Amino acid sequence: MKMSFVRVARPGISSLTLLVSTALVFLGGCDAVPKKQEDRPVEGTCYLGSCVPFVTPPKIAEALTFHTLKIKASGDWARSLGDDMQGRLSKVAMEGKPYYTILDDASRATPDGTITITSPEPKFEESKDANECVVRKVTVVGNVKLVNGQNRLIASTNLHENASSTQCPRAGDKVGDKLLGNAQGTLATKDELMAQAREKVVMEMRNMIGVKIELQRVRFINDPDSVKDPANKLRFKEGIEFGRANRLDRACAIFDDLKDAEPDSPAVLYNLGYCSLAKGEWVTAGQLCRQADGLTTKPVAEIGDCMETTAAVWRDYVTRNAVVGARDAATLGAGKFAGNALGTATTSSSAPASTGAVKVKPAKPALPKPSVTGSVN
Repeated sequence: MKMSFVRVARPGISSLTLLVSTALVFLGGCDAVPKKQEDRPVEGTCYLGSCVPFVTPPKIAEALTFHTLKIKASGDWARSLGDDMQGRLSKVAMEGKPYYTILDDASRATPDGTITITSPEPKFEESKDANECVVRKVTVVGNVKLVNGQNRLIASTNLHENASSTQCPRAGDKVGDKLLGNAQGTLATKDELMAQAREKVVMEMRNMIGVKIELQRVRFINDPDSVKDPANKLRFKEGIEFGRANRLDRACAIFDDLKDAEPDSPAVLYNLGYCSLAKGEWVTAGQLCRQADGLTTKPVAEIGDCMETTAAVWRDYVTRNAVVGARDAATLGAGKFAGNALGTATTSSSAPASTGAVKVKPAKPALPKPSVTGSVN
């Protein structure tokens, strides 16, 4: 990743002190960000930059927009898998609040997504190989189906996970005329193997459907020259400074205030889109980053990365809400995003109300090169 560093003048602090401080930051990572959020650890490590908890998508990207879920399972074993899944998703939190709401069977509310789990009883096998080694193996199968709130199938898959254990005769033992080597081991019990295989299935389901909260560098575009009003320039700089201090809450509030006042600033729109990206609001992020892209005449790396990151979720949103014609939808499906791909899109119930109708502006002069790329330092 290309990075540039901002030289900070600090009177009274020697260059050696700054160098030692930088080394400590590199070794210690991001001390300003707590290692845990609620009772779930924040994953990832962040060096030499401002770091914040960041929502990263599941393997099924469309599931990123699901915040209310219902889990259905039939059979004791499948229900136990569903209970484990619910327990893990319930621990995911962002800004101190649960990311998911799990609806019970009695709820009449329509969830964003429904997970249906079926699973036969685990299969246990025990056999001996040619060296008289005892081999135990457990196979756990989980059939998972995910549909959205409109009962449209998002994904359906069969998960097969194994756990095995082998124990061989002691060194020097003979099988017929064959002298065995020193290949020994402790033979795991059936219950132990079942727990191992079960854990693999549950983790695979969780990674398919559930988001993760990880540490990532703040990646704002620092371009106050794209802001016209002098007072707004000062506010923009304040937003960047809050980002450097890991205060994404204050930074994002400032960029949100500037959005209507500076509608032609790609930096403001992108930075607000980045805020949405960090919170897992990827549809909003896709809208804002594509608006920002429509205001430039040259590619901007941060904006391009935002559009690429949100591609799958945005494509699903476009398909579900029919906000573009078939030709543009095909272009989106190919992963090619034009600056005016949104056309005359209007707000739907799936998009946050604050986003409003998407307006495509005429192309503006190329942005000056951002003073910070890769991260805000």
